Amino acid sequence: MPDSILYRPPAPTPCKPLRGLRLFRVFWARNVLTLIPGEFFDSPMERIYFTRRPCFLVNAPDLVNEVLVEKRLSFPKSDVMVDTLKPVIGESTILVSGPKWEEQREMIAPVFSHVSIRGAYKHVQSACTQFLSFLDQMAQLGKTISLRDEMNRLTADIIFRTIFSHPVDNDRARLVFSLSSRYQSITTTWARKMILRGTPDAPKTPMPKEAELLRNELRLLLCDLVEEHTANRFGQHDDMCQRLLDARHPQTGEPLSKKQLVDHIATFFLAGHETTSAILNWAFFILSQRPDYSERIRRETDNVTNGENIEYRHISKLKFTRDIFRETMRLYPPIAFMTRMAEEDSTIGGHKIPRGALMIISPWIVHRHRSYWNNPDHFDPDRFERADDPMTSAFIPFGVGPRVCAGASFATVQAIVLLARLTRFYSFKVMKPDEVFPESGVALRAGSEIRCKLIKRHHMAQ
Repeated sequence: MPDSILYRPPAPTPCKPLRGLRLFRVFWARNVLTLIPGEFFDSPMERIYFTRRPCFLVNAPDLVNEVLVEKRLSFPKSDVMVDTLKPVIGESTILVSGPKWEEQREMIAPVFSHVSIRGAYKHVQSACTQFLSFLDQMAQLGKTISLRDEMNRLTADIIFRTIFSHPVDNDRARLVFSLSSRYQSITTTWARKMILRGTPDAPKTPMPKEAELLRNELRLLLCDLVEEHTANRFGQHDDMCQRLLDARHPQTGEPLSKKQLVDHIATFFLAGHETTSAILNWAFFILSQRPDYSERIRRETDNVTNGENIEYRHISKLKFTRDIFRETMRLYPPIAFMTRMAEEDSTIGGHKIPRGALMIISPWIVHRHRSYWNNPDHFDPDRFERADDPMTSAFIPFGVGPRVCAGASFATVQAIVLLARLTRFYSFKVMKPDEVFPESGVALRAGSEIRCKLIKRHHMAQ
């Protein structure tokens, strides 16, 4: 398939306005992406009706910037988001605002510094090497793999090694990811109901009992893992957990409490696992449909590394591989919807925003908006080099402003390494590509399993 023919990956066709808005009343039982009216992809801002609470969808980059940056103190994280995540991650940087957020952000900054990411690179490489050995076994046996399950397993191993310096090698460690995924699935459904039926001042429907039980088990497991990792071995590790132990409050010099330590580690698990796994799931699916892009990744990797192993110093030179990752995030942002709440009456984009209103910013819509992108529904990784799209500020997979995702650089390095190394040795042939379709849940994933045949390629580098 020549480069001049753009590929349109699977995505729902926008529905008619009235039908979509009516169906929003029952969207917790459906795939939200199928209910978005076509006019939302042309409009800078829309009021969403048929909800008890006033809801506004913000699309225009300048209005997104106004909500997330210029007036961020007036639009903190929504009560729905806080109520969903706080039981697991406590008062971590994702949820807190104001001075408390500034203090915590300064404390955890070393965890995601350039030096720390460079240090974590060895964990990405070792997990990838072990994963390639697994693929070799599957290929020799002629077995197929589930792209979703294996990307989940790979990214879980990476995040665990990065936090605790060792692989996911026991039942309790694996259980952390299983519990986290189940908790997020249950609470996502609950949160959608709160958006439609609740108001910020009204009594809330209690969270499902199963979610509370999962939360308790997950926190207990994380506490045990931290205890084991730190017992009699303080200062002996080069990992995220150790950097959090070394962190000090910018004013008082106090270290993080054990609860705060678990809060941040729980955040890394939730934010760093599901999202990266989802992006890689889509990236390798798209590469399976565009083998010419896979070949370009292989050529670039070999040219940059002279056919040898991929070192950290090579990452910044793998530009096309990076653009594959960026274009995948544009079309399939891991978090399709972000919410903020108005703490006071305000005006945004000519709309009067009452106190308590929910502000919804959807990277799914912004990234496919017809006013900001050329061929918005087509996969075109070269667009980032041409820089000819109408408004590149409409690219917000990690958010914008001071609260941009702290792990963005690590996620990018991790994805580039995995795309380059796995593509160098394997092609993934999806068995039923016509059945693949996106679905918005915990992260933006395929609604069904993607099974692949493995096609082994031979290369001198290991």
